Amino acid sequence: MGAKQEREGRFINATVVAEEVGLSRTTIYNWINDDIRRFDEPTLKKLCDYFECEIGELIYLDRTVMQ
Repeated sequence: MGAKQEREGRFINATVVAEEVGLSRTTIYNWINDDIRRFDEPTLKKLCDYFECEIGELIYLDRTVMQ
């Protein structure tokens, strides 16, 4: 969110993202708090479009947690 704020010169918080992307605040807060249980394709597309990024910039696989 910080990079988008800087690019656009405006304050962006979870509520703003939720409203502008068309997702619930709960979904956005879950992403912020790294509490995602499944990766929904339409959600990923919306977030990538909004933040002008690739999926790999939104998610990563932490192999240390899997062991």
